[in-house]
Amino acid sequence: MEGDAYRDMIEAQETHWWFRARGKILARLLRRFVPAGGRVLEVGAGTGANLPLLEGFGTVTALEPNPFAADHLARRFEVEVVREAVPAATHPSLRGFDLIAALDVLEHIEEETRALEFMVRRLRPGGWLVVTVPAFAWLWSSHDERLRHKRRYRRPELAAKLARAGLAVEFQSYFNCLLFLPALAVRLLDRHRPGVAQAGAKRPPAILNRCLEFTFGLEAGLLELLRLPFGLSIVALARKTA
Repeated sequence: MEGDAYRDMIEAQETHWWFRARGKILARLLRRFVPAGGRVLEVGAGTGANLPLLEGFGTVTALEPNPFAADHLARRFEVEVVREAVPAATHPSLRGFDLIAALDVLEHIEEETRALEFMVRRLRPGGWLVVTVPAFAWLWSSHDERLRHKRRYRRPELAAKLARAGLAVEFQSYFNCLLFLPALAVRLLDRHRPGVAQAGAKRPPAILNRCLEFTFGLEAGLLELLRLPFGLSIVALARKTA
């Protein structure tokens, strides 16, 4: 990502509706599947938006190659920070994890297959990988270009790639479904007025921010009951097979 995107994340991640609601959804899903108390690795930890959540599941190591973001992590959080990138990272502490999180990271990595193999090798047998990625190539916009995405995904495509890497997919669904139509309108507008989507990194006015957080957050309960048929993103939890 561009440097200003990391700065926007620092400003937004504690109060922005998207970060807050996504955190609630991920926390509920992880509690269903992943026992606490193990070793946790976040791949592409960015500026630490997910670290408070992941610290609830064990001792966290943050893998982050961007100097600006890694410096922020070292100042802000009491976690080990490894300043390397997937799939080339070789730090000796990167092994034996019970949970690895790659949250909106895989779409940034050119060598996607090697990245997944890297993560699987560093999981203990029976360990978990949680992945979130953006959905549907036809939603591509300048938002993706600004964040330097390489691709967007369909659910069957992601499941097949996880399986080929040696993982058993235990849960997978689209999410950010309830706000899909408004977001689609913004993406279509963005194609005619480039730059509109960039405003999404800034927190909207307080009342709108609360409404969006409430609406998106409803999906935490919905995902207990069903798999959502479409959405802006995909979430998958997969376990390393013996």
